Amino acid sequence: MNKTKRFFAVTLMVLIVVMIAMLAGCTPDGNKVGSSHVHQLTRVAPRAATCLEDGNREYYTCSGCDEIFADEDGTMTLSTEQYYIPAKGHKVASHGEKKATCSTLGIKEYFECRNCGTLFKDAEGMFAISAPVTAPMLNHQLTKVEEKAPIGFTPGYKEHYTCSNCDKIYKDAAAMVETNREEIKIAPVLTGFEYKIAFTPAANIESINGTFGADYISASYVTADDGLPATQYTFKAGTTAGKEVEAWIHSVVNQAMANGQNLRIPTFKDTARKLTLIVTNEGNQSISFRYYAENYGDKGGVDVTVAAGETKEFEFTVNPGSSIGCNYALKLLSDVVDETKVTIHGFFHCEGEVDRISIHSQADKKSFKVGESFSTDGLVIKAHGTNYDEVVIANYLTDVEEGYVFTADDIGTKTVTVAYGEYIVSYDITISQ
Repeated sequence: MNKTKRFFAVTLMVLIVVMIAMLAGCTPDGNKVGSSHVHQLTRVAPRAATCLEDGNREYYTCSGCDEIFADEDGTMTLSTEQYYIPAKGHKVASHGEKKATCSTLGIKEYFECRNCGTLFKDAEGMFAISAPVTAPMLNHQLTKVEEKAPIGFTPGYKEHYTCSNCDKIYKDAAAMVETNREEIKIAPVLTGFEYKIAFTPAANIESINGTFGADYISASYVTADDGLPATQYTFKAGTTAGKEVEAWIHSVVNQAMANGQNLRIPTFKDTARKLTLIVTNEGNQSISFRYYAENYGDKGGVDVTVAAGETKEFEFTVNPGSSIGCNYALKLLSDVVDETKVTIHGFFHCEGEVDRISIHSQADKKSFKVGESFSTDGLVIKAHGTNYDEVVIANYLTDVEEGYVFTADDIGTKTVTVAYGEYIVSYDITISQ
């Protein structure tokens, strides 16, 4: 056989072998062309992808042909993209730094993967940690706070210590016994609180009916040292014992006061009341007199003797009666040698329920500077109730103590609360440098 024929024969044999090999692949029914081969399929279970590892859906592989199938019968082939699930990669979030306190460790900033919960010390998720890095606890920085008594309706507090690091409160300097604001609070003492109003028995009245002329004895309105209204009785020289004057007050009579407000006295109920009054003798001789409510006769009156230059406090009982007003009489029990002035002032108990209070006149000063003292001078508060129209309150309370010296910490606008029993009103003040 010549060389040409031999070449073609070899080539033909190679082509036949290649074709047979190609036709020997798996058929859909699992048989190999020209042989008895059947798919040998192996199931691969599904696996979820993690941050670092790929996952896959369920699939089947054939050991004979390396095809990938979606079903156990090997009828539906899959591409890599159809069963492959790529890794997610870490997605980290920051846990901000927590400062250490006197009772808790600090925690430095760390990061956590939202997918797998792995902790890292860096935002890129490169350096894993088993737990956050902590910082040591701080030492207490204690400041002693001295005991402060209640001011009006504002509670006080017991001696205590505050820590600037942990903001906790302790009873002791060693920070061994923790407490709280409620435990150290000293509540205001309001038991037996009485509503009282400023009281003056007379206002610019010489006499009721002129029986006892001004040449002998008179009564006129004045203002006492504490700013409350008062009545000043003037006894002329030569006035003999037995002379008297009536100072008339009535629930419907307006009594003009120096700053323009009206003082109205409430009516009495069916209970005896005591007035605590203060009498000052401005003369050079001792004076004796009897003071009583003329409406009810000489019941419940009181005899008063006041030495020259003396100030004395006395109680005066007002007995119950049906009158809506009453006359207060002063009767001399001693002769007058030299002209003598006696001033009486105090409080009148308020009958009836208080409905509300109001600011009648604003305080003279509402703007203060650091270093100045708080003052309510000029402030006039009125009560409004059922048995009277309105009365001036003499013993209201404020939550800023009278005379308090403002500091740099007070700079700004502050609301001053004015309290009278359970009733309050307020006004604003400003504090500047």
